[in-house]
Amino acid sequence: MPRVLVAISFHGYGHVAQTAEVLRHLASQVTDLQLCVVCAAPLEVLQRRIGLEFTHVPLAADIGMLMQDALRVDVAASTAAYEAYHGQWPAQLTAAEKIIAEFQPQLLLSNISYTFLAAAAALGVPAVALCSLNWRDIYARYCGRGDTAGIILRQMAEAYVSARLFIQPEPAMPMAWLENTRTIGPLARLGKAQRETLRQRLQLAPEEKILLLAMGGVPLPLDLAAWPRLPGTTLLTEAALAGGLSHVRRWQDSGLDFPDLLASVDLVITKSGYGTFTEAACNGIPVLHVTRPDWPEEAYLVSWLHQHVASASITARKLVKGDFVDVLQKVLQTAPRPVPAASGGTEAAQLLLPYLSDG
Repeated sequence: MPRVLVAISFHGYGHVAQTAEVLRHLASQVTDLQLCVVCAAPLEVLQRRIGLEFTHVPLAADIGMLMQDALRVDVAASTAAYEAYHGQWPAQLTAAEKIIAEFQPQLLLSNISYTFLAAAAALGVPAVALCSLNWRDIYARYCGRGDTAGIILRQMAEAYVSARLFIQPEPAMPMAWLENTRTIGPLARLGKAQRETLRQRLQLAPEEKILLLAMGGVPLPLDLAAWPRLPGTTLLTEAALAGGLSHVRRWQDSGLDFPDLLASVDLVITKSGYGTFTEAACNGIPVLHVTRPDWPEEAYLVSWLHQHVASASITARKLVKGDFVDVLQKVLQTAPRPVPAASGGTEAAQLLLPYLSDG
């Protein structure tokens, strides 16, 4: 039976979401596909997002970036973590090699653990990277001036170069130093719009606008009581932020799966990030997003988003204060644009199938 070992970064939920979309399309093409997922994300999160049977190895496949909150990288902590990790590079490779050797996959799919790519290369196992970014360029942006940065950057680059392919779903940051890249369409789940059902369940008037506040897997403390009351709107968000306000509801109260919920609201408020951007755009939902000006992927994500769906950006300060009503109203009044096709899952699966043809 075809066997794929999947190594996923747990830096928020974006890497899991990208990979899950590809795995679902791959499973529809491959009979009796066996999966082993190496990821530090909670098993419940992985099961919900992937929706397939798999063996779980609860191990951090890489460091990613350590965060102060959803918008700010902890540069000092990240630099120290990378120095410690690469100070034991042979041991890191040995641990990854052991996992690969025990599962004996026909293919290793990495989003975007360079450690597992390097281990696969050492064992002669075909490996493919999949992501809109890579940790080598992210590390260089924040930590590239450290004493050991040169060695760390070389080890990371060698691992990414060793991949048979580096699949870049649109929109992706450029990786001109790599010669193994292949571009595919956006990776996004398509939901079923259930606007009337949502309004009935929340007991809202037909003219009420429903906003979804979704900041991703890394929390951002917000005091929604400090926001001005937005007339004619109800805000859905996670339970920890709802706070008993009459116009703020837990999104779980909708009774809808998240893709269907996203497809049923009037606008989503979020931070710049691959998963929410592509899923909102491919479902035709306007976006108000908080800028992350120092994040290397930001410019490419935002440029793509603004081309494909009504959207605007605000600063973190405006988000905290709730000072964005005028911008929000302008986005809501913008005419819809043609919805981009969420073609990345099918395209990625077709690129992976040749590695499993003899499985």
